[in-house]
Amino acid sequence: MEIGPGSRARRWLIETAALAAVYFAAAELGLQLSFVRGNVTPVFPAAGVAVAVLVLRGRGLWPGVFLGALAAHLRTDVPVGVAVAMSCGAPLAAVTAATVLRHPAARFDVRLREVRSTVWFVAAGVALPAIVSATWGVSSLVVGNVVPNGEFATSWWVWCVGDALGAVVAGSLILVWSQTERGWHDPRASEAIVLTVGSVGAAAALFFFASDGEVLLLPLLVLIAARLDSRWTTAVVFAVAMLAAGATSASRGPFAVDNVHTSLVHLSLFLAAGTLTSLVLGAAVAERDLAHRRLGRVNDELERRVADRTRDLAASEANLTAVVEHITDAVAIVDGEGTVHFANPTAELWLGLRAGEPFLKALGQRVEDQAPAFYAFERWLSEPGLGPLAHFVVTLPDGTDRHLEAVGENLVADPLLRGIIVTARDVTGHELRARNLWQQARHDALTGLPNRRHFVEELGLALERRQLVGVLFADLDGLKQVNDTFGHGGGDRLLKAVGERLQAALRSGDFAARLAGDEFTILLYGVNGPADAMAAGNRLLGVISDPFEIGETPLSITASVGIALASAGSPDALIQAADAAMYRAKRAGGGHVIVHDLRSPPEGDEHLLVEA
Repeated sequence: MEIGPGSRARRWLIETAALAAVYFAAAELGLQLSFVRGNVTPVFPAAGVAVAVLVLRGRGLWPGVFLGALAAHLRTDVPVGVAVAMSCGAPLAAVTAATVLRHPAARFDVRLREVRSTVWFVAAGVALPAIVSATWGVSSLVVGNVVPNGEFATSWWVWCVGDALGAVVAGSLILVWSQTERGWHDPRASEAIVLTVGSVGAAAALFFFASDGEVLLLPLLVLIAARLDSRWTTAVVFAVAMLAAGATSASRGPFAVDNVHTSLVHLSLFLAAGTLTSLVLGAAVAERDLAHRRLGRVNDELERRVADRTRDLAASEANLTAVVEHITDAVAIVDGEGTVHFANPTAELWLGLRAGEPFLKALGQRVEDQAPAFYAFERWLSEPGLGPLAHFVVTLPDGTDRHLEAVGENLVADPLLRGIIVTARDVTGHELRARNLWQQARHDALTGLPNRRHFVEELGLALERRQLVGVLFADLDGLKQVNDTFGHGGGDRLLKAVGERLQAALRSGDFAARLAGDEFTILLYGVNGPADAMAAGNRLLGVISDPFEIGETPLSITASVGIALASAGSPDALIQAADAAMYRAKRAGGGHVIVHDLRSPPEGDEHLLVEA
């Protein structure tokens, strides 16, 4: 559907505002890590946010960078005019980097899976914008008489290093994770989580509780880059950088010395060495894995051709029957009239086939849903060569069911065979694993409720039907205190108990899910308007208000509830609206319900907001 100018303008405004907010938050984080508050920061992640977002979403969002930078500079003690001048450097640097990186000749891979792209990112997306931003920013400070001329070089170096390290750790993280293709069903996800948590824990222990040994982290970063993909590498690098900068700013860890300049130099060298080594090594490993996969595809093709040739040769061998008798797959030969000429023991056991009997008659006695199997056999019988795959379930004499995958090859024209070779293999285990993976991918492991992915899918289907629905967003008040008092095990028991109550209290047709942490959502069907939604929110508060038994201690909690109503739009937008309403309820003191009706009333464009 074509998007009109008004919609594009609204989307641009939203994205620009979001970028400004994220840039400001990242800038504040960087300044919180400064050695001299508001002046010398070793890592400025806002620089990476600006470059990554403009690369991913387009250079047209540069005003968001300017506004975020301006908001951050205005919180410092520099004059307003100097703050405005300094703020122009951030979008200039980000636009320059995005222009160079996205140029067609660069062939830049935002997932950083190639050494060439990684080196190009460091040069054009890290070093270049850091130089531009530092030159512009420090020049503004000197012209505005905030920094003396004699301190230009030192200030420029500090600014450039902070922007460069922020760009490389935050920018690479955003670029890689925004393009991720694999989810938690990745077979290496468990190993990745263990290594990631272990690395972050080791870094926290080193930087906050030790005075030396920082070099021990480098082999660990190399191990992660060698074993895992770029997603986990960038995540660990970002976490280690933040921990190192935070600890050093708090005068903790091996880089904390009396001389601020010496601390900054040592910390910067460590972060630069660890970050660049990890990213380049991770890209090299990704290139190697890609080459292996390509080689595997070539091998698969060669194996397929060899298998075809082997099958052709085996058809002419006199010992074909002896070989087929001992294989674990079901094999049968059926003539052009549909009569079985040969069936190995597995085919007799699974499919009930016997020589001289009609194929479809025997199969019909074992298969309950006969249509897929019968349709496939008709295709095998009428079309020369390898026919389509057929999947069906057979019931064995002992009452057990097996999922089979069968294929037929029509070789009726072959003078040596003059029949159709039917082979079937047992895929029961695969089917069960696929179902389990589907279940795990769409459900929360702790509460058993659907997860965010499942909730978004269900909400999307509801919005496609253009029916009025409500998204109830509930956030538990005081979970941190529960964790502090009873430990995280107690917090988990509370979350599980809340999930059970939500599931038990659902109206018929409603859909509950756990998004993350202490955030729960309910998809409300059949709501007539804000009053119905408010009643649903109050019912939820009533369900949660009853005391919970955590161990032997009764525990009472409250929740903040936000509800968004709409009959059209994107699932993410509706969830965000409900989330915003929830935060209004939480700011009101918890135990409140706020309903946000996104439908515009006839007399205006204001959205209805009901609070109780």
